Amino acid sequence: MTIPAQEPRIPPALAEKVRLFQGGRGIRRLRALPRKLEALASRWKLEIGEPFDYESLSYVAAAMRETGEKAVLKVELLRGELKSEIAALRFWNGGTAVRLLEADERMGALLLERLEPGDCLVGVPEDEACSIAASVMRGLWKPPPSRRGFPEVTGWCKGFGRLREFYGGGTGPFPALAVETAERLAQDLASERTGSMLLHGDLHHFNVLRAERLPWVAIDPKGVVGDPAFEVGPFLANEWQSSADPAALAARRLDAFASELGIERRRLRAWALVHAVLSAWWGVEDQGSCSESALFHIQTIASLG
Repeated sequence: MTIPAQEPRIPPALAEKVRLFQGGRGIRRLRALPRKLEALASRWKLEIGEPFDYESLSYVAAAMRETGEKAVLKVELLRGELKSEIAALRFWNGGTAVRLLEADERMGALLLERLEPGDCLVGVPEDEACSIAASVMRGLWKPPPSRRGFPEVTGWCKGFGRLREFYGGGTGPFPALAVETAERLAQDLASERTGSMLLHGDLHHFNVLRAERLPWVAIDPKGVVGDPAFEVGPFLANEWQSSADPAALAARRLDAFASELGIERRRLRAWALVHAVLSAWWGVEDQGSCSESALFHIQTIASLG
């Protein structure tokens, strides 16, 4: 099987991100995409369908294997995080993570099981969404057989040094007290002895999908080793903009995860602040600026007791 002769449709939002983040290199990658898809279709005996229109940094499309099995083809166009994603999915081998069917690190491509019906946690009642996310997290957390091939949360925290260097030792538009607190917390938390696990690293509403094999399954893992309490940060950072009281919503989520996961609330809150600052800083590294919503989220988490 091969893809149709016509050029594949590239979602406009994806094309814009590729050009914004990587300039000429990104444009060249977009131009090379049709040939890459054709090669993957031939190698893995696929019929490649339409791409999915959702926020992603990869080209993600429906696919059908020669056997009639439904699948999803993911071709990386940006960050270079595919190696750890492949290693994590191979390690988990299903469970509460999407199953990896095929992978080619050199070409930056994954073939994944199709999760149906595939709707995400957006719109699920708040307490139920936290309970579902916690259940998925628990299913993923296992000590990795080796840390080789995986980034570590402590390594991600080196972003604080890059932030300081970028702003000449200051914090630029970032609230100085929040940055200082996050830096201190990152050091203190790293020094505490906790059992490091292989984490998803970006588990939020859009990365947990309804499925048939299990009620809910995680997609798009970063595959990072660290304190399980770090895992909650990305969830707190998503789907809060419509809330009339974001601080109350964040506090409610912290309470729910502390109860569901049996992790101290103060530890969840500390890692959430570390993640909030790092996530906003990564926005600067990727796009040259941090959004107002990212800065507001930092202040919201910093205000929590």
